[in-house]
Amino acid sequence: MNPFCKRLLTLSPGLLLLLSACSTTSNTVIGYDSDTQITIEDPVTEKRVAIAQVTDYRENNLLHAVVTLENLTKRNIRVQYRFQWYNDAGALVMPTADVYKTLLMEGRETVPVQSVAPRQDVVKFKFNVTELNKRERGPNSF
Repeated sequence: MNPFCKRLLTLSPGLLLLLSACSTTSNTVIGYDSDTQITIEDPVTEKRVAIAQVTDYRENNLLHAVVTLENLTKRNIRVQYRFQWYNDAGALVMPTADVYKTLLMEGRETVPVQSVAPRQDVVKFKFNVTELNKRERGPNSF
């Protein structure tokens, strides 16, 4: 981490947007609420995919999350996304189940993606999304 970012951490530890600017990747952090972080993982994806809506609710004492993605382009795109679940201590719950899922979105399509927390002690989640380009997909992927 560069010295400017270290200084920022000392002066203002709660400023999520400033901290995201100090990371080594070019993530765009979209705040949903104090317990949830929604991330678009690269600037190209940010221009092509929007987070239209984020909702969560509890059912049978499990946290359910729904994130609605919107394709801002006229062409079909493939994105990958994942939900990560955290307990009240801030620990990642079941990191081995932390996998990306792939979604084909048609031009101008709006698609809700959802997931259910794996355990009852989950209190918050993070959602990451990025577009897959041809180099990342490989020749035999859908």
